[in-house]
Amino acid sequence: MEVGKRYIVTKASDDGTFEVGDHVSPNSDGSITCREAQGWIEACDVEAATKGAVIEVDNEWVKQRKNKLIAELKTLTA
Repeated sequence: MEVGKRYIVTKASDDGTFEVGDHVSPNSDGSITCREAQGWIEACDVEAATKGAVIEVDNEWVKQRKNKLIAELKTLTA
């Protein structure tokens, strides 16, 4: 995972910390924020908390971000 991107959990972690459908974002300090839990996992706990999880880039987030950037660019060139 890369800082600055949002991901979605497609397979829950072994210990149940992350569930299918959770939206997660890595932070620069090594922690991971989870939108649904309204909290974060400390960097020292990330390895155990993500074990077994499958996480993919949130394509809906990417689409929204692209659309927002395209709209901003249009205002610069108009």
